[in-house]
Amino acid sequence: MKTVSMAMKGYTWLLLLMISETQLLMCFGRSIPAGLATAKYAIVFDAGSSKTKLQIFKIDMNSPPLDVADIEELDPTPERVTPGIARLAGNPSKVESYMMPLLTAARDIIPQEAQESTQVYFFATAGMRLLPPKQRRAIIAKVKELLKDKSKCPFEFYSKNAQVISGEFEGIYAWITVNFLKGNFVPGIPKQTSGILDLGGASHQNAFNNPTNETISLTLGGREFHLFARTYLGYGMDEAHRRYLRVISQEQASNVLKSPCHHKGFKVNVTIGGEIVEVVGTAVVSQCRSIIKKTFFCKREGCPFYDQPRLRGDFVGFSGIYYTALGTGLLCYSCTKQLSPAMYEKGSRQFCAKPYQAVSSDPYAKVNCFRGNFVYELLAQGYNLPSTKTIEVGKKIGGFNLGWSLGAMLYNGKYL
Repeated sequence: MKTVSMAMKGYTWLLLLMISETQLLMCFGRSIPAGLATAKYAIVFDAGSSKTKLQIFKIDMNSPPLDVADIEELDPTPERVTPGIARLAGNPSKVESYMMPLLTAARDIIPQEAQESTQVYFFATAGMRLLPPKQRRAIIAKVKELLKDKSKCPFEFYSKNAQVISGEFEGIYAWITVNFLKGNFVPGIPKQTSGILDLGGASHQNAFNNPTNETISLTLGGREFHLFARTYLGYGMDEAHRRYLRVISQEQASNVLKSPCHHKGFKVNVTIGGEIVEVVGTAVVSQCRSIIKKTFFCKREGCPFYDQPRLRGDFVGFSGIYYTALGTGLLCYSCTKQLSPAMYEKGSRQFCAKPYQAVSSDPYAKVNCFRGNFVYELLAQGYNLPSTKTIEVGKKIGGFNLGWSLGAMLYNGKYL
């Protein structure tokens, strides 16, 4: 009888402990765990101009409101396929073979019991925006066909979740990513938000809280935000470089192009307008910047940046803005630093002064002289930033890569 009595006491003590924990959870406004099936998963296919990247997020639903600590980004293998899906414009039937390695990777990493409730988002960006509408529609139709096939894609998919997103929404999603990672949407704790400058391969976006020039109004974390967001198609690093080469080929009308935006000692054959020409670096920074300024940042009414509102407050620059700073020696890999136009001016000038042989071990060195000067002119001429005005430049916040994918998942999944 004594043994039974002690067991009953132990059971009573355990029951009281469980009740106490429940009361504590309720007092602090946190939801009560409902067993182990409290994690959700979400898949985002980031179909950019140079690659399609697979991002998988695991979301802990135990403790709303959602916080950075409640999200984990998984590491599928492979995580990307190249080139960008827009390259399939002439043969959309290849979409399935292009996408299947990523779908297989997602099936391998997401628990089978969670796959049916895992939402899939396929969002294409500037590479697809550059295509004619008919070609865009053909590729998206094939993507939808694949993602609806349960034998190949066992996840939860809705047709509206496969689309070519606008550049403005690309910027808005990136703004959500940055400010979520900075904890700026926590209810009851109003904080100053950060604007974003996102430089991709084919386009460039900016977005920031600006009620005067509002593009969209959002309610996140119980607060209303009035965002200005704008995209500049053709102002991504790769498209800008291609345009620069076309401009100097028109000015020089020769099979050997002297390029002031490439290192001395640099030589490469490229195809421009169907003809093969040789590009030879001369590294004359003043000429390089003059061409960039004239080509991309004219001051006339109707020019792309003519009515761009002034950047106010704190800003975070990433993607090409980060990789250019990394490539020209302004910061180290995965470092975050406050950088100004003056720093980009000096850094790009010093980097371009080096002979190509001294930097050629870096596969991106062949374009980093151009990119350094382009980013400098983007900040100084495009945005008219004072030379000492700094922006936060980095690759990650809180262990998460910066970009628009996380923000797209949070917004479309209605997690905020």
